[in-house]
Amino acid sequence: MYHDVVVATTKMNCLLGLVRIILALLNLLLFIAFAAVGIVGLLLKFNDKFLFGLLEKVTTKWPQNELEEVVKFIQQNGSGLAIGFIVLGFSVAIIALIGLFALFCKNRFLGFIYIALLGVLAIIELGLIIYLFAIPNNLNKAAFKVLNSSFEHLRVNDSLTEPSLVLWNVLGSDGDEFCCGLNGYGDFNGILSTLQYPSPCCEMNATTAKSQQPSQTCDQNGAKQKNVEGCKEKIEVFLKEHKTLFVGISCGVLAFQVGTSTIAFLLPPFSASLDNTRFAFTLTCIYTLLHIVVLLVMCLLYKRWKVE
Repeated sequence: MYHDVVVATTKMNCLLGLVRIILALLNLLLFIAFAAVGIVGLLLKFNDKFLFGLLEKVTTKWPQNELEEVVKFIQQNGSGLAIGFIVLGFSVAIIALIGLFALFCKNRFLGFIYIALLGVLAIIELGLIIYLFAIPNNLNKAAFKVLNSSFEHLRVNDSLTEPSLVLWNVLGSDGDEFCCGLNGYGDFNGILSTLQYPSPCCEMNATTAKSQQPSQTCDQNGAKQKNVEGCKEKIEVFLKEHKTLFVGISCGVLAFQVGTSTIAFLLPPFSASLDNTRFAFTLTCIYTLLHIVVLLVMCLLYKRWKVE
């Protein structure tokens, strides 16, 4: 009898040790991945060469001078995205690091901090996803707010005037298809008299127009005559096609959080440190159910968006 108890205990300890190693590896991967996200955010915010190289790989057909102007515009107006990468990346990396210390040091206090932070992170993630994706047009509004600010820079002479013009030259050209501003050439009414309208507003590719002799330009009359449609629908389609990817990644992260936090609650010293075993089991079930509800909401939203 005693021998059977010893064998069972040994097997249980081996199983718990294996689970602890798996959780440690997962947290290590999480730490590396999100630390990399934070570093990318820092580079996007403060290193124009990194952003230039990144854009150059995705847009090999853009001339170098246009790329430089677009980089300048993104760094000035896309700081929110970079800061989001920095905060999210390093926050999750720190949580994963706390999880590693809790698992290897078997520290109850660090373990509860780790579990609590995972729970808070899940709620924040759900809130952000609902705000950006579940509430109609919120994501589009955020993107259009940045793009609308570019028109103001074209009406004053500042450091973002030229980058804003180049941005619309780039956004408006897609092979032989063209679009002009968000809602048409009227978006550019009132721009500085020294500036021309973006070439796509006159159904011209910016690079081709400049390379011709004499170089072709686009003014208000030419844009009015061509009356090219705006880029609003094109941008909305792009955002719609890519939002499911973001939601899918978020569901995966939440699934990881549900698994790790639940298993961590059942591992010593967390469960063993509670005086009442029944209370520990009840607390674990409630915590797990809350995470599963969050995960189900995310997956339902993902299914709905994919159908749309």
